[in-house]
Amino acid sequence: MKTLSITFTEFIPEQLEEGILYVSMPYSTIAHLCACGCKNEVITPLSPLDWSMTYNGKEISLHPSIGNWQYPCRSHYWIRGNKVVWAGNMHNDIIENNRSANLALKMKKSETNITSHNYTETGMNDKPKQTSYFNQLMNTIREWLGYK
Repeated sequence: MKTLSITFTEFIPEQLEEGILYVSMPYSTIAHLCACGCKNEVITPLSPLDWSMTYNGKEISLHPSIGNWQYPCRSHYWIRGNKVVWAGNMHNDIIENNRSANLALKMKKSETNITSHNYTETGMNDKPKQTSYFNQLMNTIREWLGYK
């Protein structure tokens, strides 16, 4: 089983070295060369809509799996405790279905995160008023400054 080492860095280097996970927390990104050895760069953005990372102070695990379907190698693996755990190949129909489902989920989650529902003080029977994230932030700043 292949083991990867971890390098925490602000910026991902232009030339990646094999066997290293480059972790940029300021940019919420992890990069590495494909675990199969084909030397293709694999970028995994960290966000609630993409990949999540677990770090226990020594080892990193990523979720979900990494499927390099766009590369000729079509490698598919998990990173669990710095180790590459190989997963099986997937049929193109399953890949496309998963991509469509992931895109729909991302759109739904990002739509939910962009707006929130606020109720007025008059009661729960009022219709929700949608407020953009920017307006919420400005209202919070106004409250801190005593303007509301």
